[in-house]
Amino acid sequence: MISIRKSVKVELELFNKSERTSNEFREWSKNFIKYDNWSSMMEYRWAHAMAINENPALYVTQMPKEYFNFLNEFENNRIDKLNSSTYLNFLNEYAMYIDQLVPLDSQKVYLTNMTDEFEKGASFFLRYYNQVEKGFLKDVLISKLYYRLLDAKYYAQLKNIFDINLIADKELQDRIQQKYDYEKNLFETPQFSEGTKLNELKDENDFFNALIKNYPNKVIYIDFWAPWCSPCMSEMPYSAKIKNHFQDKNVAFVYLASQCEEGAWKTTIAEQKINGEHYFLSDKQFAQLSEIFKINGIPHYALIDKNGKIVNGNAPRPSSENELINLIEKNLN
Repeated sequence: MISIRKSVKVELELFNKSERTSNEFREWSKNFIKYDNWSSMMEYRWAHAMAINENPALYVTQMPKEYFNFLNEFENNRIDKLNSSTYLNFLNEYAMYIDQLVPLDSQKVYLTNMTDEFEKGASFFLRYYNQVEKGFLKDVLISKLYYRLLDAKYYAQLKNIFDINLIADKELQDRIQQKYDYEKNLFETPQFSEGTKLNELKDENDFFNALIKNYPNKVIYIDFWAPWCSPCMSEMPYSAKIKNHFQDKNVAFVYLASQCEEGAWKTTIAEQKINGEHYFLSDKQFAQLSEIFKINGIPHYALIDKNGKIVNGNAPRPSSENELINLIEKNLN
């Protein structure tokens, strides 16, 4: 790596001399190469671990500490005009590296108790970042934590421990405050699109039959989803397209959310404009439906005919557009 870096440096110097490049370009290119090398070196900790079938979180603790000595060269301040993709990638890799160094027992507490012990977990990470880092890198770590939690719609849980003054960098501070204010407004005054209905069905003993009774003589397309589920969310635009196709026909598009916070459920529906019939499932209700439809994970889809009979307990996804439309139309006739 060092020999390659020296070789590139020599070539760059020759290029700058022959082309009479500006001082700004010279500084930018020098940083581009430096952070490209550093990013590659940081990626080794997980890329090599995966190649040898090791757990990256464990493997990084087994690597010689001297391997990461190059990090001591980091100036620990913001690069603005000299910004580049390699610099941003390095910051992202560094943040993941620091998270990997969190004691595994602490990680387990944080990841498994995001709802009922949320403040404990988030507070731990804020304290941890303040202990292990300083300056601009500390600001990056805290900003990424705040943004990640706000983007996951955990405003209600985060608001009690949110402190923008933990971030010294003005630009990062402004960006996180804007995100916080946006999520706050979305949580407190969600604006639902036309055709969105949030329903309440408290039946804990036979939720399925109680549900289909709400849609007599209609074909029901059920979407099991959660705000944190990326595959679920990627299907929503296709779902909207199919809903439009069956507009004014006897088809009900029913969205059953589970394994999430009610606040995140509402704000995601509002933000993503997911119109249709919505229900927030209790753990017991989801367990009942999982048994009926043999759900192993989400997203999961099911189709019910006009008589309340399950046509397909593992129906095509909305992205399987033609297949799904043909199936629905077949059961409309």
